[in-house]
Amino acid sequence: GLGGFIVEVKKRPIAAAYLYLTNSTIGYIDFLISDPNYKNKHRYDAIATLILACSNHAVKLGCKVVWAMTSYDGIIKRCKELGGDVLKDKYTIIYTNKQK
Repeated sequence: GLGGFIVEVKKRPIAAAYLYLTNSTIGYIDFLISDPNYKNKHRYDAIATLILACSNHAVKLGCKVVWAMTSYDGIIKRCKELGGDVLKDKYTIIYTNKQK
């Protein structure tokens, strides 16, 4: 793993995400969250900045691919606008070794 990234506007946290790294050349962005009460016009730019910062940092550290999963249309739209490739297929999550 690596750690988290936070975007602030006037010292107010607006959005955060985690960037995970392994011993491969793949980075994974996950757990992107944003303040639902922040409705300022900067919200869109803050989230786009966060996605770019995570992705660019992964590439800077040697990742050749950076990926993430989401079902949120807003995040998908932002990633497309930032030049990301988005698969048309829906994904299935498979859990193994679940604790009961």
